[in-house]
Amino acid sequence: MGEEGLLGKVYNDGEIIVQEGSAGREMYVIQSGKVQVSKSMGSTVIVLATLGEGEVFGEMSLIDSQPRSATVRALGETRVLTIDHEAFLRRVRSDPFLALSILRQMGLRIRELDHSLSITLGKLEEVQRGLPQISKSPEQAQRDLRSKISQVQQDLNRLKEKLGSV
Repeated sequence: MGEEGLLGKVYNDGEIIVQEGSAGREMYVIQSGKVQVSKSMGSTVIVLATLGEGEVFGEMSLIDSQPRSATVRALGETRVLTIDHEAFLRRVRSDPFLALSILRQMGLRIRELDHSLSITLGKLEEVQRGLPQISKSPEQAQRDLRSKISQVQQDLNRLKEKLGSV
């Protein structure tokens, strides 16, 4: 890949671009390659998304000045353009459609989260419906219930973390 005349920074496979919990007032545009967005939950790492060329990340910290809600790392060689807060504001003033484009992407992410939340709530209702059956076959019901509760907890944790990354 020719480097001359290109903006952005190249990250190698597995290299961290953004670290969860770190401060940041920049957003990033993926020029080529892919990134993985993940969240740590104790010793577990939950993959929230895989993003590719043309997609952005870090926009929430750019807007709300809060610490990064997730870690983003390169999947293979990835070129990323960094846009700091001041450059972003200048660009939005000259091209309001940039803000609209970012809002669209954020809206799509919120819709995906809403869909995931609906599925998770459905699973929770299924668990609640299964509670009265425990007295019929306690051992099997207990195993089923543990499995369903574990699935719901995992889904809720993923949703909670995704909501933090929106």
